[in-house]
Amino acid sequence: NGAVYGSVCSFTCDEGYYMVSAERAFPSNDLSSKCGPGRKWTKSPPSCRPITCNPPHRSPGHGRLSCSNKNFYRSE
Repeated sequence: NGAVYGSVCSFTCDEGYYMVSAERAFPSNDLSSKCGPGRKWTKSPPSCRPITCNPPHRSPGHGRLSCSNKNFYRSE
């Protein structure tokens, strides 16, 4: 049960996304939070952001560029 003292909740991001949380200065694959004293969670919920390839490709001079999904993960 996600609201009982001692409960542990795990967060994960879908493929193509990475996790960002206030407790970590770098993207992570997963994060756990525990219901502790005072009915407070040990960590704030993270957010999942899309993986992008940077810098994005640019159109060649006198040509065109077409990508299936901009500069996001698995774009072709």
